[in-house]
Amino acid sequence: MIHIFKYLDKKTKYLTIIGALANGGLALGQPLVVAKALSIDQNNLTYSSIWKFALFGFSVYFALYSLMLFCNHANNVFRREIHMNIRTALFQKLMEDREYSEDEKITMLTQDMEFLGDNFFERYMSISCWGFGALITAIYIIAQNVLLGSIFVFFTILRPIPQFLMNNKLKNSGDEMSQGRTAVHNQISDSIRGAQTLRMNQALPENSQRVWNINLRYQRAIQRFAFTHNIVFFCNGFMVFLSQVLPLVLGFFLAMQGHHVSVASLVAMYIAAGQLVGPIQNIMYDVVEVQGAKTTAEKIFGILNRADDSESDNHSISQVEELEISHLSKSYNGREILRDLNLAIRQGEKVLIKGPSGCGKSTLFRMITGEEKPDAGTITCRTRDGVKTSHFVRQVGIISQHPFLFNDTIRYNLSLG
Repeated sequence: MIHIFKYLDKKTKYLTIIGALANGGLALGQPLVVAKALSIDQNNLTYSSIWKFALFGFSVYFALYSLMLFCNHANNVFRREIHMNIRTALFQKLMEDREYSEDEKITMLTQDMEFLGDNFFERYMSISCWGFGALITAIYIIAQNVLLGSIFVFFTILRPIPQFLMNNKLKNSGDEMSQGRTAVHNQISDSIRGAQTLRMNQALPENSQRVWNINLRYQRAIQRFAFTHNIVFFCNGFMVFLSQVLPLVLGFFLAMQGHHVSVASLVAMYIAAGQLVGPIQNIMYDVVEVQGAKTTAEKIFGILNRADDSESDNHSISQVEELEISHLSKSYNGREILRDLNLAIRQGEKVLIKGPSGCGKSTLFRMITGEEKPDAGTITCRTRDGVKTSHFVRQVGIISQHPFLFNDTIRYNLSLG
């Protein structure tokens, strides 16, 4: 949750927290109204008492659902801000990243971000809201009768035990599902892009079978995750008995032993405990979804938390006096491309670098732009005041003979940069 809050401004953080708190009393509507109804003396009913009860019920639900409306608004703001900020930060990181392929970057910025939005970011917000709801409901139950209320709350809190016992199983099946989704996307992407090659080589049937096999493994991973999920909630059936029926039975025994337990408070606690089950159950559902998305989240936040490889150059282009290349060497697979290259290019000079294919021209440009690292030597910029820096990548531009055309206007493509 701390990782998520880093990407929210102060105003949104406060709105999110207050919104989660505002929804805390929603489960108390029914027990409050029922307790009020049971406290009315049915032998002395009057129009006035009935209208007062109706007004009480209206006031309770109007207040609670007004707070819920505010909570939903806070959730919508949270959803907007977290998606905008994290996707933007991830986009900026991946644009400079050379570890992942283009397909992997597109997948992370589209499918993975949408998946995290539904199953990680918003689930954490939901857990916070239901957590406050469960806390306030538990306080209300205990306030009715400390001993019996504590029993109701204790057994209700035990509901998540089956889930915690199978936590590792849920995580492993969630990891398998995440890996399968990526494999399906990559295989389909390769197949669509390489369709002509597959047709030319009469390999379409074999490729279709390959896609089918990978998709089958993915669907089986989904099935295993869902089955584990279902087993957890099957075990919750027994926990429902412990959290709702057993405390009620104990309440009857306490009443027989002479303890002061009114019917109104007993019914209110029973109904409130039933309402407490809802937040606990929803928290369990949300935690399961978070577990399933944990692998994807770790990958995304691993990229976001990665330190930048290069620093932004504070010098403007007018301050650069000279580009200096000293003792530069580069080899590929034992083949020497550049050896002990020394070159100085002053501001305003036009320099032609020529040579046959494979002599290292493109390699030199990639090292200047930081796309590749030299085996030895340095590339620096010297400013007019004599300061040397190797962090000048953002001041270097290259016009390629094979530019990429963006899906935009002609003006945008011609005026790019």
